[in-house]
Amino acid sequence: MKGQEITDLLRQGLKVSVASDDPAYFGGYVGDNLEALAIAQELSREEVVRLARNSVEISWADPQRVDAWVAQLEEIAAR
Repeated sequence: MKGQEITDLLRQGLKVSVASDDPAYFGGYVGDNLEALAIAQELSREEVVRLARNSVEISWADPQRVDAWVAQLEEIAAR
């Protein structure tokens, strides 16, 4: 895992994200990878939310869908 590199870039303000590569084969879905990174790097709640938001914002989804997902993420994060 490139945990320290991801954390450093995130904390420098770059729009990094966590993904999965063939999760059925390698055994790590996005949520699993994000959780592992958060634990290993002791990420704050805000940093985890930022990584999730980055993933949505850099996706190829249409802008209306991105806006809806970001709003949903922000709503969940606020709880």
